Amino acid sequence: MCSSDLQTGIWGLDAKLCGLAPGDLVVIAAPTGGGKSTLALNILRHLCQQSTPVLVASYEMSREQIARTVCSQVAQVCITKAGGYPEHKTDDIAAALDIINAWTFYVVDQPYTVQELTSKIRWYVKKHAVQVTLVDYLQLVPIREQSDNREGEVASVSRNLKRCAKATKTVIIACTQLNDQGLTRESRAISHDADILLKIVQPEGDIGGLTRHVQVKVEKNRDGDTGAVEVAWERGYR
Repeated sequence: MCSSDLQTGIWGLDAKLCGLAPGDLVVIAAPTGGGKSTLALNILRHLCQQSTPVLVASYEMSREQIARTVCSQVAQVCITKAGGYPEHKTDDIAAALDIINAWTFYVVDQPYTVQELTSKIRWYVKKHAVQVTLVDYLQLVPIREQSDNREGEVASVSRNLKRCAKATKTVIIACTQLNDQGLTRESRAISHDADILLKIVQPEGDIGGLTRHVQVKVEKNRDGDTGAVEVAWERGYR
């Protein structure tokens, strides 16, 4: 029986994970353009609908892009980069904005070092009772003292995020890229540090249409099952 109130909203995934536990570092991995941000934001959207305070630390998208993506997902309406959408969908957009405005959903889009980021997370936990933080994505997070050892730098980011999750007793979801061999890019420490490792696997040869069925593989799960879950990825709502 699942004991955590923090569910992803994806039934098959929740059945395996038994929810997200405070202190967990959850890693969502995929190649470039593989849907990791979309999956992560969908999980946060479900948590917000359950009145869970969340924080997004975005190193790839701006605050405005995050807002547009989330609104598109909630309204189920394709919104262009310029903010355009079909006129007959105006009521759907308005209804989505009413829903989103009721959430406790914070976004920071500054290029904080990992030390500054973990300090910021602690502040949001203390001041706003944030329970889940999304970091998108891990390889873009700089460290205070850079070196020529890129693997060591990425490992430092991963290690600091894990320590922060444990110290704050909150969930940190970190998106990360996969290399051509299907391994976490630039550092094996990411997989080692993760309490839960999810990999998004795209079907071969499926390149058309707005809806794509992908597999989310639970490759690592300290407190539950592993295995694959099939989900539908609506690529137009992002």
